[in-house]
Amino acid sequence: MCVSYFALYWYLGALHEHPRLFLYSYGIVFSNMCTRLIVTQMCRQTFVMTNWLLIWPVLVYISVQYKLLSLYAAMWIMFSVLSVAHIHFAICLIRQYCHHLRIPCFAMRKPDP
Repeated sequence: MCVSYFALYWYLGALHEHPRLFLYSYGIVFSNMCTRLIVTQMCRQTFVMTNWLLIWPVLVYISVQYKLLSLYAAMWIMFSVLSVAHIHFAICLIRQYCHHLRIPCFAMRKPDP
């Protein structure tokens, strides 16, 4: 709902001026949420609806409204932070799976002759 509000009312300029940054950034957020949903379903836990990655659009909105940053700079900062956060989440998730399964991550054995 937050994304719809920003996209329709305020971010329309951002969506029009920088569509790739806008779509990539929100794609990362939704990818992170979908991954978390899949993991929680696999573990038979309840899905936590709050995600700290959704704070970044609000921070971009505030920084541009109060003229702290330009829209382009704020969008790039948001994209960079979201990308690093999602990569960090993926690395931690892979490490946890490997630790649980007791296998080395990305290790390949030489085939036996």
